[in-house]
Amino acid sequence: MVDSSRTIEVEKLISWSDDLVKVLQDQRNLDNLAMCLQRTTSLSSTCNSDLNHVRNLLQDCQKKIEACKQKKEEARCETASDAELDLLQRELDEELEKENLLKEELR
Repeated sequence: MVDSSRTIEVEKLISWSDDLVKVLQDQRNLDNLAMCLQRTTSLSSTCNSDLNHVRNLLQDCQKKIEACKQKKEEARCETASDAELDLLQRELDEELEKENLLKEELR
């Protein structure tokens, strides 16, 4: 038993093949196809060049971002935190107070 959907598919395939043969027999159609292929190749080459350029720019930006992150981290490590500053300020105030007491004792 023959599958009717398969028969229809084969008939469509034969019809498309016949149409393709007719198109390829006309030299103008072949010339148009060759020109389209040439333009497609040129466009693909341009796109690849642009892609490589954009990738390089992206890598440069990523390197700059990483450098900024590293500088930020170094700066953060070099600066004292608020708690450390408060502690140092209290120690300074205590030392100044002791100094003032010693000065008063010496008078």
